[in-house]
Amino acid sequence: MNDLNKKIEYLKQQINKQDKLASLGLLSAGIAHEIQNPLNFVINFSKLSQKLLQDLEEILEEIHDRLPEDAKEEIEEIMDDLHSNMCKIGENGNRTSNIVKGILLYSRGKDDEYIPTDLKQLTKEYIWLSYHAIRASNKNSIFAYRRITHLMYPLFALCPRI
Repeated sequence: MNDLNKKIEYLKQQINKQDKLASLGLLSAGIAHEIQNPLNFVINFSKLSQKLLQDLEEILEEIHDRLPEDAKEEIEEIMDDLHSNMCKIGENGNRTSNIVKGILLYSRGKDDEYIPTDLKQLTKEYIWLSYHAIRASNKNSIFAYRRITHLMYPLFALCPRI
């Protein structure tokens, strides 16, 4: 009888753990959905802003000869900074979107769902995360890597894990 009571207690604990994990999965999925909506807004407006910058550049090219020399340089610097900022917003927005998608896949518990994955981007992400982990643990550490950009690989079907 004592063994039976222990087994019943163990099963109750397992059910309790499973219930907590299910609740955590639902919470994670809800948070991920709430993050995804404004994130899509940011990504879409960064793309729109890139297009507006291109339109502005075309207008400035038409009047380029009529601008004072110092204004030309200042406008070019500002335009370069804006392009750079919009690229960074788009890149980090897409990066965050991929993290949110991973959370959603994980919270659904789909172990057999494979998605096309860019291995170069995945490697870059892991290097970036490793860099920050190293910097967080040791501010004086030196970290160097070499990017190889000329190699082209097809997308691989991988199962995302968090």
